[in-house]
Amino acid sequence: MACWGSVESGEVQSLVGSDCDFVVWTEEALGWARSATGLARVHVKLDSGMGRLGTRDRSLALSLAEQTEADAGTELVGVTTHFATAESEDQTFLEGQNSVFGQFSESVKRFAPNVLAHAANSAATLTRADTHHDMVRCGVSIYGLDPFQLDPSTWGLQPAMRLTSRIASLELAQAGDTVGYGRKFKAERPTWIATVPFGYADGISRQLGGKAECLVGGLRVPIVGNVSMDNIALDLGPETEAAVGDQVVLLGRDGEQQVLAEEWAAAAGTINYEIATGIGGRTEFVHRSHK
Repeated sequence: MACWGSVESGEVQSLVGSDCDFVVWTEEALGWARSATGLARVHVKLDSGMGRLGTRDRSLALSLAEQTEADAGTELVGVTTHFATAESEDQTFLEGQNSVFGQFSESVKRFAPNVLAHAANSAATLTRADTHHDMVRCGVSIYGLDPFQLDPSTWGLQPAMRLTSRIASLELAQAGDTVGYGRKFKAERPTWIATVPFGYADGISRQLGGKAECLVGGLRVPIVGNVSMDNIALDLGPETEAAVGDQVVLLGRDGEQQVLAEEWAAAAGTINYEIATGIGGRTEFVHRSHK
């Protein structure tokens, strides 16, 4: 178990007591690790260009690694960095980061040969074997999402999340009738409108109104009008076999059709990770394991 984010002084003892690895990049944080009761499992983080967590000072990073290795109360488990552009077509910056990190990890291995060097995220894991070092840290791909925002099946990935709701109301709109706040959708012909109780309070972006699709009875149908706090509206067309209470698949597969988080992300101008992690609110999560 590992915590790759920032930690506060009051959290360190709990991490140590749980045998949870964590990262340090300051003298202060290493001091917290040294003061904890028990063996602190530490990874030293070098900021090789992400500009987020870690130290840009390679001398400091090396010193922290040396101190961690020398102290009986701390175990130097790994050295790490994070790539900023692994998903980009231009790999020049990634190659520079990987070179800097490689040099740093080689320096550490001279006095700590068993240390784990790790840098690769999902995109680098899938496409750049030279970045794998001793270990990779897949994120979005673990959930069957494509780090390149295209089609996860390209990499043999299967989306882990299936998001469903139900038809709460089914009404026949006549030509000229409008749907939702701001009357953004106007029916051009008689069409059945299904109201589905899932809105932006549950994590569906308001940007998806009129831009994305869901599945009803295995068929793709568009989200129409503005997304409301508690509801979305679907245009089922002039004829439908759907009924109140029928399942609606917002994300995932229904028969031969599948709606991907990548589709919603493209429609909303964001990434699949934000779509997936944004789902919440009143959503009930059911976890299933597949052997």
